[in-house]
Amino acid sequence: MIDIEYRFLHNTQELAQFVDLQCVIWDMSDRNAVPSNIIHAMIIAGGVAIGAYDREHLIGMSMSLPYFRGEVVALWSHMTGVHPAYQSHQIGFTLKQMQRVWALEHGYKQIRWTFDPLQRGNANFNMAILGATANVYHIDLYGNLLGNLNAGLPTDRVEVMWQLEDPRVARLSQGKVRAQVTDKFPQDKFVLRVEDEDIHVQFIDEIDSFEWYFMEIPLDIGLLKDKNVKLAREWQSQIRKVLQHMFTKNCGLVDFMIEDDRCFYVLGVVDLHY
Repeated sequence: MIDIEYRFLHNTQELAQFVDLQCVIWDMSDRNAVPSNIIHAMIIAGGVAIGAYDREHLIGMSMSLPYFRGEVVALWSHMTGVHPAYQSHQIGFTLKQMQRVWALEHGYKQIRWTFDPLQRGNANFNMAILGATANVYHIDLYGNLLGNLNAGLPTDRVEVMWQLEDPRVARLSQGKVRAQVTDKFPQDKFVLRVEDEDIHVQFIDEIDSFEWYFMEIPLDIGLLKDKNVKLAREWQSQIRKVLQHMFTKNCGLVDFMIEDDRCFYVLGVVDLHY
């Protein structure tokens, strides 16, 4: 049984281990990691840093800063990660829920962040376990500044919004059994799917607000990059086109499914307040 302690951090001395942990989690050089003095400045400016510790060893981290876009005020979650040796122990989930509670206590109603839509684990965590939604697409957001974990493809990201007071988000925060938005997946509602190793794309112009749509992604993009980077790039290119199209129709990502060795997003018309 792992006994993890969680702490809100406040000074550069406490944050010193953050740089080393970033390098381990994302396989990056310390040149590309966020330095402890900048994280400290984020905290002073209204953000928060949370550490997860096994005794005195930092093994999980989350850092956030204030976010403003037009009239929207939110918390921007810049990084949340767990040391590879400690993953699959709900440490990331606990860090996000502590972040959520802190945000609500400090007047934030939303938390936003980005993730790679090709990464099945992140998609499942963000959409299905946390209940976040998304309808903003960023092309090559970080360039080539990230670590080896992201090597081989442009750093495309979707921007998610975590509506902290949403009933589904609140229910999931208590660890209750997730409620899928739908359990029916008709083939003619897939905007992107694979069949006989061919990627099939369907652009839908007339979006029905009562319908759900689906977009398949590779089961393991890391393995695919190692075996066939050209095909991985084709997946990313098609996903980019499909999501940019669907997002202009106010149709966003609302859930994620893993069914019979296939995985796919659920898209639907929702008010995402962008």
